[in-house]
Amino acid sequence: EENQLVLDNINNPPQTDAWKILNVWIEIIPVPEIDATEAARRAKADIDAAFLYYERKSIDSENLFKSWKTYRSAWLQLESIDNAPPELLQLARSRMRELRPELDQLCNNMLVKYKSAVTLKPDDLLLIRGILSDIPRYFPAREHRCYYIGRNLLRELDQGGIRQRRNQ
Repeated sequence: EENQLVLDNINNPPQTDAWKILNVWIEIIPVPEIDATEAARRAKADIDAAFLYYERKSIDSENLFKSWKTYRSAWLQLESIDNAPPELLQLARSRMRELRPELDQLCNNMLVKYKSAVTLKPDDLLLIRGILSDIPRYFPAREHRCYYIGRNLLRELDQGGIRQRRNQ
């Protein structure tokens, strides 16, 4: 059956006021086609690995992200099967949701550090570049918005956009 996305502003009946949606993120996730036993086995292995990544988040910069992503992988595998073990599904889903705000906070802290450097030491391009270069260490893949933000800010820095924006 064809998927359909409907956006309806419930605070705008009878739909006469103009409104818009900004910063929409749509992610298409291919769900693996594997049998239930294999999916449950893989999900359990992912949950165990995600737990270890989280326990070691202070050891390696990308472990928090890896933990979230691995819980997410377990959740997707379990979503692909009927009658998934409810305890595994609940654990993968809840841990993934719990870790997302932690990742968001880490990203926000890095962006605040970057903005402070641009404001307080705008000519220290080495410092600014160092802050932006740290972002991919913590967010090594595209599943989190910080990955793209860091790449775009580095590209802007390389093109001189930060100085241009500051001088305006």
